[in-house]
Amino acid sequence: MARKKRKIFLLGFRATGKSSVGRELARRLGSPFVDTDRMVEEMAGREIQQIVEQEGWKRFRELEAAAISEVLQDCRNLLVVALGGGAVLHEDLMEQAMKDSFVVFLSAPVSLICERMALDSRTGATRPSITGADIFQEVQDVLDSRLPAYQRFSHFQVDVADKSPHEIAEEIYQEFQYAR
Repeated sequence: MARKKRKIFLLGFRATGKSSVGRELARRLGSPFVDTDRMVEEMAGREIQQIVEQEGWKRFRELEAAAISEVLQDCRNLLVVALGGGAVLHEDLMEQAMKDSFVVFLSAPVSLICERMALDSRTGATRPSITGADIFQEVQDVLDSRLPAYQRFSHFQVDVADKSPHEIAEEIYQEFQYAR
């Protein structure tokens, strides 16, 4: 008999709506919401941009792995978790999430991701450059490299283009009821 899945992990590239959808989905389920990027910032006592500038991406990924591990060990009855865009780089943790949780990949076209990042005043503080390339090229290249992992480490995929966070959350909610 399969274990009942008690956590919903939302993964996907930057600006695909993981936090917005996660908050809406948690409200719909009456459950707590956790954002691992916010956990990292709390652990470090500073914003992601500062962590990356002062200690590099390697240190950020170490903190990210610690946050994901903490969430995986959380024993709450039901939990919605927004993962950072690079969480799929922690393959061992993602494999564990696939066994114990319902993992949803929020996908979006490069143009929408870039548009959302440009409109978000906190992009610089929360989404530092990964490659130093032009934003469109960076998003295209990094998304292309991560796409196989996003697909591998998810049970369900939702294209977020032309949908509100409420509509996306409802779609995930319906699929989660079936997957439990």
